[in-house]
Amino acid sequence: MPPKVIQPESPCGNSVLSHLDPAEQGVTLSLHPDTCSPAPLFDRVKMRVLVLKILKGRAKVLAAGEPVPARPDGNYTAHIYAARTDSLLSGDGAAAQQMRFKFSQIYLYEYGEKNQLVPQPTGILPWAAVSVSFGSSSG
Repeated sequence: MPPKVIQPESPCGNSVLSHLDPAEQGVTLSLHPDTCSPAPLFDRVKMRVLVLKILKGRAKVLAAGEPVPARPDGNYTAHIYAARTDSLLSGDGAAAQQMRFKFSQIYLYEYGEKNQLVPQPTGILPWAAVSVSFGSSSG
């Protein structure tokens, strides 16, 4: 039997590196595997990535200057940053990687029957666990 990668109903508070949320009230994920860390990734170093299917519902789009953490809002089920295409996101340095990390995050939460935040949002479904490495394969 293969080992369990994720436990059923993993609770909120999974990330302390979030820019969007109060971590104890939701789940923060990265939309892209190469932005799963604020630090630059090492070339040709294998890492495990858990691929998830998310059912985000209605997302509140936050402007870059909006105060964070943004509290969960009963009219939404997710928070994301507005897309950016400026020079802050380009380049190979640590500052550019930190900006890509920040702007690729999504924060998911869910309200239950009594209008209380639930400890495990149900719209996050494990899809696959893969080994990946980034960088060039030559030389």
